[in-house]
Amino acid sequence: MKNLAFCVIFVLLGGLCSAQQKVVAVSTFTPGHEMERINQSRSKMPEFVDRFIETLTRTGGGGLLASILPAGPAVPADFVYIQGGSFTMGSPASEPERVIEYCNKRSLREGLIPAYRGSGNSVSCDLNASGYRLPTEAEWEYAAKGGDKGYLTFSYAGSNNADSVGWYWDNSGERTHPVGTKQANSLGLYDMSGNVWEWCWDWYGSYSSAPQSDPAGAASGSYRVLRGGSWFYRAQYLRSANRNGMTPSNRDFDIGFRLVRHA
Repeated sequence: MKNLAFCVIFVLLGGLCSAQQKVVAVSTFTPGHEMERINQSRSKMPEFVDRFIETLTRTGGGGLLASILPAGPAVPADFVYIQGGSFTMGSPASEPERVIEYCNKRSLREGLIPAYRGSGNSVSCDLNASGYRLPTEAEWEYAAKGGDKGYLTFSYAGSNNADSVGWYWDNSGERTHPVGTKQANSLGLYDMSGNVWEWCWDWYGSYSSAPQSDPAGAASGSYRVLRGGSWFYRAQYLRSANRNGMTPSNRDFDIGFRLVRHA
């Protein structure tokens, strides 16, 4: 990628970026084929945009490019100089391991014993280690229901009213929300119902019919457990007992994670 100077305000061919948008990369463009459509909209544009288009039209883009691609690092005060370089666009193949990497690095930084060993499809978890890790499915549900302070009759994490404790399809406005903007459950945990699905360490499998102590789920499988529902789903998916599962490599706009460690 070439050296670029990025302005705080970006004018796009055909219109303006809204204040909420962020432009993250610029390559090259040919302005000529957009001139007719832009000129038709000039009467609706503010004066500084009109001057921008006059420059673009008069110079065939050359004057504009000269203004944003200076010969040296001296750039206008409202621009930021970016040194050219190269990078790989998109997510790396190791993306699914980033939660594990984060857990282990944070554990080491805080003097704790990392819970995870291995890489790729050969990762193991020491549930007795002192470091950070994903919760097991049993740990997650126990916490969502309030632990020993819980009311097991609640359908959701802290209430029988989904609107009180979670963001879901009917109230989310089709987006995620800051954590802690809904009512907490009896343990003081927020957003265990709704907002985003949360990864658990367990492979998705059938429950044992016999009582168990600290179950760790199936020994193997194709899907890791997801719990809690999300803003993209209906209220029934926010139930504390509801289960979902996806391949560990899956990434989506409504999936997150919550960490645990031994006290």
